[in-house]
Amino acid sequence: MRGRSHVPTEESRRVVRGLAGLGMIVDDVARLAGITENTLRKHYTEEMAVGRAEANVRVSRALFQAATKAERPNVIAQMFWLKNRAGWKDIGAPPGGSGATSLRIEFVQAAPSRPEPPTIEAEPAVIADNSHARAPRSAQDGADGTFGVEFGEC
Repeated sequence: MRGRSHVPTEESRRVVRGLAGLGMIVDDVARLAGITENTLRKHYTEEMAVGRAEANVRVSRALFQAATKAERPNVIAQMFWLKNRAGWKDIGAPPGGSGATSLRIEFVQAAPSRPEPPTIEAEPAVIADNSHARAPRSAQDGADGTFGVEFGEC
């Protein structure tokens, strides 16, 4: 015996699209909309797809803005973007080792009157496995507008 036929309304379409836009899974959207998964798939396929696409646009925009903001760009957002959109990848130490034992990168904050980006100084030229990065424990670190990250062997 079949149940009564479902007729979508503008309100139910708006609710489904909004829930899909929050990343909800089909089971949860159906439950919150008060319908079965089959009814959701039958009548709301477009709302589910559009909701997910709109959410992806909002998150992509926020990620891009975080990665590219002028003051204090989000480096993690930059790395995520480059790995997922530009084909970058993490690599380990070169086979056979490089002989490099440490690296210090110092970011120097430019004076407000200087629009140049921060300078990056790195030695040696070949970087070994950097998976064991640690921040230096210096009392001076950050006191003069600089901070550093050291990479070393563990």
